[in-house]
Amino acid sequence: MIRLFGLILSLCCLAACKKQPNSLPQPQPLNFDHTIYLNHQPIQVVVFDTPAEREKGLMWVKKISKDHGALFVFEQEENVGFWMKNTLISLDILFFNSQGKLIKAQSAVQPCQVKKCEVLEAEKVKFVLELTANSLASSSLILRVPY
Repeated sequence: MIRLFGLILSLCCLAACKKQPNSLPQPQPLNFDHTIYLNHQPIQVVVFDTPAEREKGLMWVKKISKDHGALFVFEQEENVGFWMKNTLISLDILFFNSQGKLIKAQSAVQPCQVKKCEVLEAEKVKFVLELTANSLASSSLILRVPY
């Protein structure tokens, strides 16, 4: 009986030591279920409006369509900083105040490949819109969020 118990324990230990497959972290679920307007052009967005959602953002996302994006919504206008850590795609990043006026735009921001990533900062921001790189056609953009 003791030998049988020892054998079962050994098999359990071997099964636990089995090499686990390498898996990259997964992106958070992306539900493009809101429509916003950028100079009257509709864009389907996923809304990140909690601190946890905003922190993860588009990390680990491999692709988004040209007419889709991510809208980061803050409770009130505040100073914000965004970086491209663990982001796999190039993005245009647009910072807007509470009236939807463009404050700052960064075009074709590349994924961060180093340990210390550059932080893109802007002041008095209510909304940040991330789009596929080179989606911008104008520097005088107005954002309308109909909710």
